[in-house]
Amino acid sequence: MGHHASVAAQERHLVAGSGRRAQVRTDLTDLTLSVAERQPPWQSPPVARWVTLETLAAAPPWPLAREVAVAGRCRGALLRDWAAHVERRGGSDAVARLRERVGIGPELLPDAPKFDGWYPVGYQIALTRAIVDVALDGDILALEPLLAEDATRFRDRLLEMAMRALGPKRLLKRTAKAHAWLYEGGQAEAEVGDGAAVISFRGAAFFANPTWRVLQIFATRGMLRGFGRDITKLQADAEGEDRFTLEVAWR
Repeated sequence: MGHHASVAAQERHLVAGSGRRAQVRTDLTDLTLSVAERQPPWQSPPVARWVTLETLAAAPPWPLAREVAVAGRCRGALLRDWAAHVERRGGSDAVARLRERVGIGPELLPDAPKFDGWYPVGYQIALTRAIVDVALDGDILALEPLLAEDATRFRDRLLEMAMRALGPKRLLKRTAKAHAWLYEGGQAEAEVGDGAAVISFRGAAFFANPTWRVLQIFATRGMLRGFGRDITKLQADAEGEDRFTLEVAWR
């Protein structure tokens, strides 16, 4: 259900006011951002408001109608075998009950979506949130090990070998292309150094959805753990209505 098989993609942006000169130096070794900018003395440079996964997870979900209606589409790869996972854990009628709850019939979203098919991203968000509310008592953090288990049960050996050949640094550098294939809406980019990356999303309303944001953190952690890396830093800048940024470091 989550973005576990792909690099959740990201874009880092710099904004300089008209008539001002900005110079930004980024040291990705310790991910310290230093900004020297000509501006009035009473105006501070923009500062990211970093929060933890736990803070993001505690954010209230959107109303169902807003989730389903949010603009944007995603590939069926992100919803791979979702119904099989739900039925395996919830019983033979679990899929029907979940569909009734979110109002998404099989004519809108098949039980086994086409890998490269396009579906509303709101379906991914709404189904994920419904599973969390119904099966996990609203605890979205409890979803991460289930996604990891699902990824292990339905492994693509060839894809796994290709990813391991690339390694996390080279894989993250392909974030923009991965996002463009996985999602219709917005842009993503990653600035990657040795053992660190800043991953940014911009330009789509679903980037502000709290459920979608948590899924991107799960995907990033799952990818790095799949490479056997220990994550030493992971935080997010969740400010803005159409953007989202992750900062991650590993060893």
